[in-house]
Amino acid sequence: MKGLFGKTASRIKKLLVLLAAWATLFSFATLARLSVGFGFDGTLVRSEEAFGRALASGAPACSEGFWAEVNRSYDLERVKIVPYALAWFFRLLGFRVIVLSPRPNADAEHLMKDWRYLLPPGRFVLAGSLRSLLDKLKTGRFVLFLSSSAPELNAAREADIRPLRILSGDSNSPCPELAPATPDRPAATLWVPLSQY
Repeated sequence: MKGLFGKTASRIKKLLVLLAAWATLFSFATLARLSVGFGFDGTLVRSEEAFGRALASGAPACSEGFWAEVNRSYDLERVKIVPYALAWFFRLLGFRVIVLSPRPNADAEHLMKDWRYLLPPGRFVLAGSLRSLLDKLKTGRFVLFLSSSAPELNAAREADIRPLRILSGDSNSPCPELAPATPDRPAATLWVPLSQY
């Protein structure tokens, strides 16, 4: 009986230490308004089918009509489990999770609404270009930016933010600004294992 009480007390102490460490980190990240950024296409979702539908619609690749069709086809995009779990992990640690994409904001209201559980209003940013994405990175308090796109990771590096590469699997975009980072030209020295899933 005494041994059982001692083990239970030891486990409770360990749990309290972990909770205190979490509370300290959560408070610091929240009060300092620290952010963690995620790319979108090839990072949090696989967008190949949405791109395919937009190309089949007859709109020229990368035009405003093309992006409006891609943004309306959010039901075809498949969430990548590992990056999505990482986004929730950072949110539970108190960081502001913000999705930044160079996609234009054409007809994207329903797409943004679909992500409302992870991202409160204003934290899903379709910047419209890499230049605008870079400006957003420079104005936020980002400590980390995760993406599968080499240009997006280079923008994070230019904004003095630690880039972390998400493996893209077979994600291919018809637009150069959304090109995934390839193994022969890594855009970041660190990458997340199993993040292609």
